[in-house]
Amino acid sequence: MYLVPGTQASRRCGKLLEAGIDVYTTINIQHIESLNDVVAQITGMTVRETIPDSVIGRCPDIELIDLPPDEFDQALAGW
Repeated sequence: MYLVPGTQASRRCGKLLEAGIDVYTTINIQHIESLNDVVAQITGMTVRETIPDSVIGRCPDIELIDLPPDEFDQALAGW
């Protein structure tokens, strides 16, 4: 989870982590800084809001959940 340092959300998340409570979040892969251009080439969609790779690198676990190609095509058709 990328939170702007010093914000209320950042402080809350920090307190949870300090208390030993795991924090889970979801992101679309195009928001990962180093993958943004690759995803834009494939999908034709560019996003400006990216999460720095350094933040992703601090995550102890990352689980990629993918859609089958036909479901992905259907999702893109709806945009």
